[in-house]
Amino acid sequence: MKVKLIFVWFFTLINSVVVMTQNHPNKYIDSLFNLSLEYEKNTIDSCKIIGEEILTYAKKRNDIDGMALGYLSHSRYYDHMGDYAQSVEYAFKAKKLFDDGRSDNKAILAKILLQIGIMYMLIDQLEISIEYFEEGIDIAQKHPVDSLDRLFLLVQIARSKFDLHRNDSLEAIVKKVSDIEPSSDNTNLLTARNILLSKIALSQGNLSKTMAYFNEIKDFCSKYNNQFFLAASLSALGGMYFKSNQQDTAIYYANQTIQISQKYNYNRHLLSASELLIKIYNQQNQKDSVLKYLKLKIKANEVLYGKDQLAHLLLIANREKIQKKDIELLEQKNKATTNLLLFGSIGILLILGMLFLSYRNRQKSKINEFLSRQKQNIESKNQELEQTLSLLKSTQAQLIQSEKLASLGELTAGIAHEIQNPLNFVNNFAEVSAEMLGEMKDELKAGNTAEAIEIADDLQQNLSKINHHGQRASSIVKGMLEHSRVSTGVKEPTDLNALADEYLRLAYHGLRAKDNSFNATIETHFDPDLLLVSVIPQDIGRVLLNLINNAFYAVAERSRSMVHQRDVETLHATSLQHPAYQPTVTVSTQKTGDQIIIKVQDNGNGIPESIRDKIFQPFFTTKPTGQGTGLGLSLAYDIVTMGHGGSLEVDSTAEHGTIFSIKIPI
Repeated sequence: MKVKLIFVWFFTLINSVVVMTQNHPNKYIDSLFNLSLEYEKNTIDSCKIIGEEILTYAKKRNDIDGMALGYLSHSRYYDHMGDYAQSVEYAFKAKKLFDDGRSDNKAILAKILLQIGIMYMLIDQLEISIEYFEEGIDIAQKHPVDSLDRLFLLVQIARSKFDLHRNDSLEAIVKKVSDIEPSSDNTNLLTARNILLSKIALSQGNLSKTMAYFNEIKDFCSKYNNQFFLAASLSALGGMYFKSNQQDTAIYYANQTIQISQKYNYNRHLLSASELLIKIYNQQNQKDSVLKYLKLKIKANEVLYGKDQLAHLLLIANREKIQKKDIELLEQKNKATTNLLLFGSIGILLILGMLFLSYRNRQKSKINEFLSRQKQNIESKNQELEQTLSLLKSTQAQLIQSEKLASLGELTAGIAHEIQNPLNFVNNFAEVSAEMLGEMKDELKAGNTAEAIEIADDLQQNLSKINHHGQRASSIVKGMLEHSRVSTGVKEPTDLNALADEYLRLAYHGLRAKDNSFNATIETHFDPDLLLVSVIPQDIGRVLLNLINNAFYAVAERSRSMVHQRDVETLHATSLQHPAYQPTVTVSTQKTGDQIIIKVQDNGNGIPESIRDKIFQPFFTTKPTGQGTGLGLSLAYDIVTMGHGGSLEVDSTAEHGTIFSIKIPI
């Protein structure tokens, strides 16, 4: 429903723009393009829709400038998504409209040249990026263009030249952009400026100043909600803290980067943050965490440099090189032809033509050989990555299925107990009803209609109770089937109070069936005003079952230790007095602000502080061998955080117990 409302709002906005600008088509396209620039900060998917609307509108009216802006909008969208090949493809489509002489709008051409230069800079083709930036600057000096684009071109060419150790005009460019104040329109420009200034500071060995520039990016991108460059700044800060040996802070910023990048599909930043965390956890010898972030790295790397991606990108880049070279050679040929015609030297013209064709063939042959070698290398690396990813997926699926079957086994005894209660009611009421039918027949034979009607009324009530308890047994079986089936990953409105109560009772009776000496007090504090919440019920059920089973295990362990301690004191005839211990597990729900909180609390021994940071790591367990896989809390954490965008928190005190809090946004 929320997505539908967003799209209704979005297209209502576009329609309102159409009405306001229906007599000014160029203003309509300009408004849409500016809207896409605003959305690319934090609602990137809308940019593609806007780009398609611009292209459709412009093509219907044969508006060449509008088509160029539509292609440019697509290029910026794919740039943010990390699909560099598609981004470059659309940028050159826009440029071709100018190369073919179909438009002469210098302001739009400067934007296109800026975008092409940035894409070449991202793939480390710095010399080529400088050529496009210089072409854009030349246009900006001779024609009226957007002031932000003019400054952006200056900053980006300075960045490319600095990386090539060519610092000409650097001081003058820095001076031009140093006093710009942040606003909602210039966060991209100021990010590029601060990256340039940070490179200069880092080259001077000033790490604190470098970090200050990235903190500025973080602050103004947070203020103006530019999520793309906020993620970039957080990733860079993580790297800086890693260099300064502050690993905890580096981990924090890397995780912040991953959280934003996963939300908006920023694969470029997801890759850099994953690589940083892999380095850190390798140093800490935490192999399970290395494995976790290796999977994220493989996924991001596949999008950025997957099969045929780099080859496609190189083909586009070299195709443009060939086209530019062809244009240069054609201009040389025309010039030579003119000179030769003036002097009447036809023979020289033929020789130059042959030399030109020979040179072109040699260049194409070299390029084709280079591309062939690159493609082979890429295919080889992709095969290795695919094999590794396949093995990881297979292992992960087996581990998840093992944990799921283990939890289902723990439920079985509880389910049997829960089904037995309604079945006993059904049997009892059925027996009583059979006897009452005999009585009703006797009364009818005796002509006592009133008595027979009273018995019939009682029978009707009994049948209603039989139906009620039959439905109860049916719902228990249905719940078991829901738990055992493969999760569809589809969220649906769910009564969390009923779900928590169901799993609490099933888990308790399951433990009682295995150990009939165990007793515990069960308390529930459910919010009566809690509405249905959109979750994946099978997944949240598994989280609740794991946390409740752990709570019962904790109070059972403390109860056994108390019994053992009393036996020892009796054996040694000591007279120490201990307060009576009553194992208690409490489950509560509560709506707080824009989130639902489910708490599972026990009064067991608590979790030692020394291991509290490790409990969500895969394969970590304190249970004896054979009693736990070490995957329960790890899977629960992933389900709550990745599957539902929430958080799973723990608060534990020695000798007082533990509280696990599931927080799910509404």
